[in-house]
Amino acid sequence: MFGWFKKKEIPKEEEEAAFTLPLPNVKAGTSFLGPSLLISGKITGEDDVQLLGRHEGSIDLDGDLAILESAVVSGRIAARSLSVSGSVEGDLLARKKLLVRRSASISGTIATPTALVEEGAFLEGKVEMDGPR
Repeated sequence: MFGWFKKKEIPKEEEEAAFTLPLPNVKAGTSFLGPSLLISGKITGEDDVQLLGRHEGSIDLDGDLAILESAVVSGRIAARSLSVSGSVEGDLLARKKLLVRRSASISGTIATPTALVEEGAFLEGKVEMDGPR
């Protein structure tokens, strides 16, 4: 009866490619903060960062940030693109795009123009999606 209104099927590979961050393919200038580290304070810079440990404080990057599954972050986060697989308590600003993996747990306000949230991810708070920032 409503055959004319079919959702366009997008292959999973194309959908994931649209939200893939370059972080897993490590490029020059990528910084790694290991799983046994506890960092307190402010992290700023232009490079990409992969965070595996704990961070208490703010993060403000011109590059991309991957918060991996083992990571626990408490504080305000801002980056060009964000990929979250770990735990975050605080506000997030992804200037370009946000990818929330199924293992992620986020409590706080999220602001981004584009987001992909995988089934199973935990989000508590508010999501603001405006145009590019």
